[in-house]
Amino acid sequence: MELHTPKMFSEPQTLKHRLIEFVMLFAAVTLGFFAENQREHYLEAQREHDFILDIRRDVVFELGEMKKLMNTQARRAKEYERLAKIDRSNWESNIPYLYYADVLFSLKLNWSPTQETYKSMLATGALRYFRDQKFVAMLKEYEMLLDRFEARRERFLLFMYNYYDPIWIEHFRLEIDKVPMEKRTDMISAMTGRPEFVDVENEYAAFRTLRNQKSFDIEKYKEVVGRAILLEQNDRVFLLEDFVDKSNELIAYIDANYGSGKRFTN
Repeated sequence: MELHTPKMFSEPQTLKHRLIEFVMLFAAVTLGFFAENQREHYLEAQREHDFILDIRRDVVFELGEMKKLMNTQARRAKEYERLAKIDRSNWESNIPYLYYADVLFSLKLNWSPTQETYKSMLATGALRYFRDQKFVAMLKEYEMLLDRFEARRERFLLFMYNYYDPIWIEHFRLEIDKVPMEKRTDMISAMTGRPEFVDVENEYAAFRTLRNQKSFDIEKYKEVVGRAILLEQNDRVFLLEDFVDKSNELIAYIDANYGSGKRFTN
């Protein structure tokens, strides 16, 4: 009876066979390394592209908010020209107008910058992986202007809280609690943001009377409003106009290099 047993030892390998195995193993490891490295570069490029589009969204939103603020500032400056013509001899006959103007002058627009994407990039260190250094430089300049304006806006709001609000509380605050609930909306429209109501008599005229009227100083009021207007004009000339230009420049650069019709490169 013939028995078949497995070979206990394989035939000895030649140097050529060993060399081929080494080359194949080395090639597999090397190709795997390059494939993983390429994949990482691809993912980083994709993240960079996504970050930039998120930044564009933030810049567009912030630019819209700044334009609203600039429009309000321009309206205030124009309205101040009318206020400046009122003096101690005629201010009492202009009380309805003062109520109307107060709505615009007291408007603070408590703005704060939208920087979620940029702050997230700083926190995670993602900004250092950006290959487009021109974009990084433009972004840093934009963020610097945003920080500077935020500081100046806080200065303006502090001025309003310290100087305008005391006048508003003493003289302009509406005694709305005396008006029936169903008529409050009409009363506020008649007293404030509706210029057609300013120079006419209506059932809400009694509420367009300054509180503590005897102590109201029209010259002091004009001085406070004028200083607020001046602060905003300085902010516009020295920061806001540059910020708008920088925002438009950044948006145009992103659209030209990373727009929705362009693919990110790896």
